[in-house]
Amino acid sequence: MSGLIERLSALSFDAFKSTYLKKKLPFVLRNVVSDTGLSKWENISDVEPSVNTHFDTIDSFTGTSTSLSWSEFPKQQKVMASAPLAQFSRLIRHLPQVEFVKAGLQGKSSLEELLVAKNACSELRREVFHAFMLCMTGSIEARLYSSTQSDLLYPSATCGSRRNLSEYRPDKPQSEQFPLMQYAKYDHVVVPRGEMLFVPKGYWSYWCADELSFVVRFLWI
Repeated sequence: MSGLIERLSALSFDAFKSTYLKKKLPFVLRNVVSDTGLSKWENISDVEPSVNTHFDTIDSFTGTSTSLSWSEFPKQQKVMASAPLAQFSRLIRHLPQVEFVKAGLQGKSSLEELLVAKNACSELRREVFHAFMLCMTGSIEARLYSSTQSDLLYPSATCGSRRNLSEYRPDKPQSEQFPLMQYAKYDHVVVPRGEMLFVPKGYWSYWCADELSFVVRFLWI
């Protein structure tokens, strides 16, 4: 582990651009969502989408995918899934209007999705866009590796959608198969509900959640 990610209580758009965006520095922004906004996400029935939404679970390593209905996924002992944020119209109005996130999205296309995790880890992947991860319920624990560590992270040699993935699987660590991983320097951070993690373009990262957690993910594309 190389260090801790800076935690900020406030951040202007100018400071974001001149420091964190320009230098590609990750950070956590505190108190992004009000207690009132967070409370709207606490009850599963309140979070239920306004349309018949299914969460897609995809294993990029095997290419297999499954689809869980809204009523099915809370019953899962282990899940890592996603669905388009636009399908949760009743909750979007309770999301904060973070100045630098919205300013960066103006005039650009964006990907906005709701991630659901429980007793699971994401893949270790390189971000090809600047990413913002806003934790609305539960908490997530993340590891971030700068681009200087790429040679130690076993990037996939496969072309296509897997080219930005590592062969290393955080959910099934195998030290003998991936001996260089122990030398890779990373930043570790816990992101509780109401806080947002910024992962700069080019960084490698993965995150885990023990309890059922909802994370809203924004990408500048």
